[in-house]
Amino acid sequence: MVNIRKLKLQNFFYAISLLSFTCVESGSLNQAQSIEDRAIIKASGCSQAEVQAAIDSASDGTVVLVPAGNCIWTSGIDFSNKNITVQGAGIDQTIITDATGSAWNEVPIFISGTESKPFRITGFTFTGQDGSNGIIMIRGNSKNWRIDDCKFEISSGIEIGWYSWTYGVIDHCIFTGNKTFSCILVHADDSTDWARPLSLGGEKAVYVEDCTFDFKTVNEWNVAIDASFGGRFVFRHNKLTNITIGTHDVCNNPGRGVHSYEIYENSFTMDGQSAYRGINLRGGTGVIYNNTFTTVNGGNFTNPIMVTNYRSCSEIVQDQCERFGWDTCDGNSQLDGNLDSTGYPCLDQIGRTSDIDGDGIQDSAPLYEWNNALDGSDTDIKIHTFDNCDNSSVRDHIKENRDYYNDKPMPGYTPYAYPHPLSKGSSSTKKS
Repeated sequence: MVNIRKLKLQNFFYAISLLSFTCVESGSLNQAQSIEDRAIIKASGCSQAEVQAAIDSASDGTVVLVPAGNCIWTSGIDFSNKNITVQGAGIDQTIITDATGSAWNEVPIFISGTESKPFRITGFTFTGQDGSNGIIMIRGNSKNWRIDDCKFEISSGIEIGWYSWTYGVIDHCIFTGNKTFSCILVHADDSTDWARPLSLGGEKAVYVEDCTFDFKTVNEWNVAIDASFGGRFVFRHNKLTNITIGTHDVCNNPGRGVHSYEIYENSFTMDGQSAYRGINLRGGTGVIYNNTFTTVNGGNFTNPIMVTNYRSCSEIVQDQCERFGWDTCDGNSQLDGNLDSTGYPCLDQIGRTSDIDGDGIQDSAPLYEWNNALDGSDTDIKIHTFDNCDNSSVRDHIKENRDYYNDKPMPGYTPYAYPHPLSKGSSSTKKS
């Protein structure tokens, strides 16, 4: 995986950056207001200039309607610090082709939100050329936003948060193409997030639910969702074909690793394609349950669920981590807990969370897996070791029944309400 700042150069991009938007007037999760009851501004067309003009004239609470059409955008729109809905005419009705530039922030939609200004984006198809830097990029601290009923046919999608804390829900979206792209990237505010308590089953995470990820070919470096810099996400009730899930630890980027994840009630299918792993987790903790992995037409999942730690392997560290300031977890690094000669626990590794007791060692929080199946048979977490280093090193740092548990529900865990309260708002509009 690669540093986000180099995504363009390495053609490793995301469909949706962390984007904040919602269907509520305030930050409340319980009061969805219908679009018909809100002020409406109609953009005169779907060009970037026409949409931006409508957004500029919109006050908080307004719905900006973008008509059907097929428009090429060479620059993006920005509606930072506004509590508005931007709504197209529907999937395959309002089609935006990305022709923006190559700079990291040159994307069709850029939002730098504030906590009291949730927002929503709905009813678009986004397409474009390979090498895109993404479609939606979310920065700032907006909470309770929503992105829904959109289609992404491009080499990248949504990127969320970059040294910022923002969360909401992405629901009923379609990500598709002849080859996979990395669809959703979840960042947070790095070490600041790692100082917050673990909060599984709560609202303070990026939710992805009821989405479809459908691709013709698979590339395991391109994933449906990825996370680092303290990112927290919930990935549930989604359908994936020829695409996988992955997360980052502290290695090949300058930030901290993924903090937490809840991955459940998803269906993964390999249709005529092969994947070494379906879910690849490199740090943090959470739950993985009630997922199905299916192979058809000669497809194959070698290892549906795998965990690893790059800093366990000195050769990997030299190749990918040292240039970002990360050294090997071997008992000699002040980054780690160093409870034994191996350095265990390694910083942000599988089965560890925030150091709430302040003793300088990250607290234990094992990962739990249960009721996952490959072609109808039980499948469990396996440890991913490396061919070019001492394979025992990863197993020294990640151990079953200490750092993770197979076939055991997490004690006391309760999932957040489904569907997500934000996803209950209407995405239809009565047009005059």
